[in-house]
Amino acid sequence: MNFYEKEAAEEQKMLLYNMQHGLCETCGKPVKWAEAQAAHRIPKHKWLLKKYGTEVIHHRFNLAITHCGNCNDAVMIMPESLQAKRLIERILEDLK
Repeated sequence: MNFYEKEAAEEQKMLLYNMQHGLCETCGKPVKWAEAQAAHRIPKHKWLLKKYGTEVIHHRFNLAITHCGNCNDAVMIMPESLQAKRLIERILEDLK
């Protein structure tokens, strides 16, 4: 990840953090900025990045601010699930 990609990721994380009012999406408790993670609902595995592209995998609809560990893991959905397919459709519609 180059400098500009890191800056864009931090900006997106800050936007999500503010949209969620600094609360973890999983447990609803406050998250300190330094400890906040932008968790991917559909994981950012290499094969999924190749299949859907970075625009889909790193889209704001696919991300949630969480605590690390269990809270982060709890937002993940299986890529083959109906929920994931609907999320991808929603993201693709937003990208139009």
